[in-house]
Amino acid sequence: MRIVVHEPETESGVLELQKRVTDLHGHIIKNYITRNVPEAKKREDVLQAVISALQTNVTSV
Repeated sequence: MRIVVHEPETESGVLELQKRVTDLHGHIIKNYITRNVPEAKKREDVLQAVISALQTNVTSV
C-alpha cells in the first residue's frame, strides 16, 4: 500500500488528515485482530478500546 500525504494548508485540512490517519490505523488494527486474535477474544469492546486509544494518540499530535 502506498500513501501520499500533502501538507494541509488549513485547519479543516489538518482535521481531515487526522481523521484519515485514524481511519487507516483503525482498519489496520481491525485486520490484525481479525487475523491474529483467537475467536473468543474478538469482542467489539476490545476493538473499540484499541481504536479509541489510536484516536487519542493521533489527535494529540
